[in-house]
Amino acid sequence: DQCTFDGNFSDYQGGALRIDAEASATVQIVHSDWIDNWAEYSGGAISVQVNDLLEVSATDSAFERNYSAQEGGVLETEASTSVVDLQGCVLDDNTSISRGGGLALRADQGEAVLSDCELTGNSGSQGGAIYSELDLLDLDGVTLSGNWGTAGGAILQGSVLHGTSLESA
Repeated sequence: DQCTFDGNFSDYQGGALRIDAEASATVQIVHSDWIDNWAEYSGGAISVQVNDLLEVSATDSAFERNYSAQEGGVLETEASTSVVDLQGCVLDDNTSISRGGGLALRADQGEAVLSDCELTGNSGSQGGAIYSELDLLDLDGVTLSGNWGTAGGAILQGSVLHGTSLESA
């Protein structure tokens, strides 16, 4: 709660935070700022890889100018099942050279819900703001503006499109 991660660097994954778990993991971020973090591979700010259930929640937090040379300028996830919930977050001016300038969400199954968030000025060749392989991507009251991607300027729902819900997006 109320943490600042500013100017951190990893020459592999997770510029500010890297979690690698054999089983399940839960990540909760509240009222925090993630600014100018850099990863040479994936997860400019955060990289989380687990073999089982992954739960990530972020509330009223800002992610600005984070960079990844591969996937997820802000957040890169890989799990068998993922549940991602972002509420009232700002993702601004983040970059990934490959997938998901803001978020790169990979899992065998799972869902992501974004409510009342602003995703602006992010860039990634596949999904400027979001790259998702999850079963469901649910956006409610989300602003997507000025994002850039070769495929999916704002969003690329990768793999098989199981469900995308846009409400007042």
